[in-house]
Amino acid sequence: MVPAVKRPRSRKCLTSAEAWERLERVAHRLRTTGRLGTRDSKQASAAFSLLNHPSESTSHDKYRQFLDLVLQNCGPQAVRLCAVALGQNNVRDMKMAHRRELISKLGEEQHRTLINQSFPNLQGDTEAAALLKDNHSSGSENLRISPTSEGVISENGGVDIASASTYRMNLEPELFHDDGIHGQTLIYHHRERLSFEDPTEHIPSCRGYRDLTKPHAQDDSQENSDITNTQEIFEHASIDGIAAVFKGLICGAIRTTSVHVNGITRSTASVTTVFPPWGAVDCLLSLDIWETSVEPLAMALFNATVKWVKESLHIGFTRGTSLTIPNSEVTLKGVHDEAIVQVFGSEIQQAINQSSIRIQEMEKGKLMTECVSMIITEKGAIISLSLGLVQGLEIRKKLYT
Repeated sequence: MVPAVKRPRSRKCLTSAEAWERLERVAHRLRTTGRLGTRDSKQASAAFSLLNHPSESTSHDKYRQFLDLVLQNCGPQAVRLCAVALGQNNVRDMKMAHRRELISKLGEEQHRTLINQSFPNLQGDTEAAALLKDNHSSGSENLRISPTSEGVISENGGVDIASASTYRMNLEPELFHDDGIHGQTLIYHHRERLSFEDPTEHIPSCRGYRDLTKPHAQDDSQENSDITNTQEIFEHASIDGIAAVFKGLICGAIRTTSVHVNGITRSTASVTTVFPPWGAVDCLLSLDIWETSVEPLAMALFNATVKWVKESLHIGFTRGTSLTIPNSEVTLKGVHDEAIVQVFGSEIQQAINQSSIRIQEMEKGKLMTECVSMIITEKGAIISLSLGLVQGLEIRKKLYT
């Protein structure tokens, strides 16, 4: 009698929901135990090694592309979490649609401390940490960490992932309803050190990510469809472009810098436009604000006063309520349409209303939008605007001429 041949059990493909549950479970475990096991460390190290040194084998392509997109949208901590919780086989076997949904979910939940935990001094993670450090130092041209990420930009331009923790507070409607702040959110980031050597190099409200293309000025030869397939970044807007796009209080508040091109020095505005390939954001416009303009803009947009006293930031609201936050950065969100028009002009307001995020907000009946955020630092502020794709493309053409 011929013995029956045992067929290998087929592996069930994870859905995006099942993958997300695994991420949450592993995040809870790592946060509780404070250490990586041997298998965890190997998977994390393999993931960073694959990002740093892409394999010639096509069998790793799906996993590497997935990790690249996670890095772009959510930063290196999310890469490590996905590597530990899912691993290459599970990611590779997932359907493309479910991988996309998972990346989008990670982008939406990126501010959760549980999901994007820094795990300082996590035992068993030395190899992955070394690879991550090499990745930041050797790829500094194509890797950027924003001020909103858990990583802290250190004095030498590298990233100190282990020295920051994040807190999020929703302002209570019952406490602030007289001020019209219902729906506003305040996020603040505790940091041990922070140094901005070149303010034009920061792209806020996007987690640490790797550019698929280098930052450049506008290239009219590219089709619009290309922008949605790769990470497109445009920097150093023209002064004439700023005047053409912005009509409100923001004029004169945007930091300017000198750029040397072919032996010619010209003044440009510190405005960065990003077209992320995945996630809910269609187009992100980031404005670097002079320190002297922070207070009037915070009042105009959020009806709030802001003031640094030594190393503490004091935020006050018209009702009399105030917050004092030591040694922190603050992100304010939640703005009315009227304030957007007053500060930025009608073109920006219309572009915001056409963004995917704003459309979802309006469907839910939200009067205030989180498409406008303001990160306040000791050096000034970064204002981020989430725009619709079509309108963002038109604004890009005006800014980078």
